[in-house]
Amino acid sequence: MLGLDKPDQATLQQIGISTAAWAAVFVIINAIILRRRSLGFNNRLVSFLHALVALVLCPAALNWQHPLSGFGQTTTNYQRSVMNLSLGYFTYDMLCCLYIDLDFANVVHHLCTMLGLAVGVCNGVSGAELTFCLLLMEVSNPFLHGRFLMKELGWKQSSLSTINDVSPSILQCSCIMPSLALATMSFNIIGHKA
Repeated sequence: MLGLDKPDQATLQQIGISTAAWAAVFVIINAIILRRRSLGFNNRLVSFLHALVALVLCPAALNWQHPLSGFGQTTTNYQRSVMNLSLGYFTYDMLCCLYIDLDFANVVHHLCTMLGLAVGVCNGVSGAELTFCLLLMEVSNPFLHGRFLMKELGWKQSSLSTINDVSPSILQCSCIMPSLALATMSFNIIGHKA
């Protein structure tokens, strides 16, 4: 078993409100703003917005003086709120994946992500690590979704598209890989003191 504690009513309410809010953003975009675009395009636009929101909220949830210390510490209310917001988004997006594409691989991906966040939210621990992971997951998503959006807009051969295609590789090499290496080394040093 995962040792998953039962979520409290406030947590479930936050996740439900977040799911409804992301669905409302999709409905507004799809029914009012961009009616002529495909459902996939409008869903990618919501995903793009979530990535931007996560990139703003996640860094504020971390202690940047010692970002990788204190593994397994109690989750702060702010970290819990950021994770609940993302749990709501992943719930919304998983349902869209089923409705729009019937993309079961993406559904499994969402379920695994949601399970990891849910463990931290329900047990009230590891909020810093999970928020950091969420930040690392979302850092390249604007480019991923931007690529799809530019393709549907007919901008695939543009300079902007080329820059967009190269940027995730640069981010991977400069941000994600060093962060994961540092996290691994910090865990081995801090987490396993003799």
